[in-house]
This record gives sequence, structure tokens and C-alpha cells, in this order.
Amino acid sequence: MGFRHSSGGSLALFAALVTFIPNIGPIFALIPAVLFALMDGPEKALYVILIYVGIQAIESNVLTPIVQKRMIDIPPALVLISQLIIGLFTGVLGLILATPLMAMVMVMVKMLYIQDTLKDDSVEV
Repeated sequence: MGFRHSSGGSLALFAALVTFIPNIGPIFALIPAVLFALMDGPEKALYVILIYVGIQAIESNVLTPIVQKRMIDIPPALVLISQLIIGLFTGVLGLILATPLMAMVMVMVKMLYIQDTLKDDSVEV
């Protein structure tokens, strides 16, 4: 019984780390949680899946877009395209770093091209 309770922190830490991998990280986080829940029965595993899907839906469809819109103002389609292209050429590491790299490119374009070259200061960085 003590093993099951002490694994909760480890599962949470693992989920927090792999969730940074866009699109597939949350699936990787779900697998060990479901396997641990299966030790208590299939009903618990189903509850874990339902709760996880609900939390992930809220986080992915509500919280993340709000934060990304306020912080970096990158269109969601551009994020997905960058993840596909960079992930295709560089693998999992590229998939992890695609969104931060796209944010850097957007800031550089705004600073170096729009503000410096075009002399348009109306665009915020």
C-alpha cells in the first residue's frame, strides 16, 4: 500500500517533464498512471483516463492558448507547422524545442525586420 501512495509524486514529476513535448508528451504521461491504476482494478484505470483527458482538454484548449497569446502572440497554426517541420528533421528534441525556437524567430523578425528595417514601432515585441 505504501508503494502506491509514494508513486504519486514520481508520476506527477514524470508527467510535468514529458508534458513539455508537444502533442505526444501528455500521452506518454498517461501510460504509467494508467498502469499503476490497473493494479487497483480496471475501474480506477478508467477514472484515471477520464480525469486525465478532462484536465488535458482544459489545459490544451483553454489555458495554453491564453498564455501563448499573451506571452508570444504566435498563431496556433504556425506552432503546429513548426512542430511538424522541425520534428520531422530533428526528431523528438526538435519537437520539444520547436515552439521556443518559433518564439525566438518571431521576436527576431519583429525586432530586426519590422522595427529596424521598416521603422514600424507600432509592433510590440
